[in-house]
Amino acid sequence: MNIKPLILNTARRVRRTAYEFKHMHRPFFMAQLLAAAGVRGSIHIANANEIVISFPSLNFAKGGVIVTITPGTLNISVTGIHSIRDLLTLSTSDATLSKGNVATIGIYFIWNHDVTNNILLGSDGTLFPIMLQPGEFGFGRWNAAAFHAKSAAGTPQLEYCLIEA
Repeated sequence: MNIKPLILNTARRVRRTAYEFKHMHRPFFMAQLLAAAGVRGSIHIANANEIVISFPSLNFAKGGVIVTITPGTLNISVTGIHSIRDLLTLSTSDATLSKGNVATIGIYFIWNHDVTNNILLGSDGTLFPIMLQPGEFGFGRWNAAAFHAKSAAGTPQLEYCLIEA
């Protein structure tokens, strides 16, 4: 048996595979790898720490009380794959924020771009327990099916991002 053609053929496959690996588009890497392994269908592979928030410090000093919190970098893992980001002009009427393809809201980010008007936020369109003053932002986990917003006055712009749980 002549082993030379077998060695040359293997070397060509290794070089071709190395070239394809080097020039492969990252988002499609796992799908291509699974397809090559014979796994078919829609598969989501969960990663850890998909959301990274850098929050160096929070300092409060008043009346002799000093509070300093330094969370640093927060790493948050999510199981969902959908998100939506939008900039919305609000009025004093209730608006239900679009969720796009987000089935269950997990993480939210909100930012009031207005310089004079407050934005009120809530989960049902009747109670608005979260208030963003001009220029403020916030983020956290959401435990409701919907996200509602309205202006306390005027027409402020709200930037928001909802990430699937």
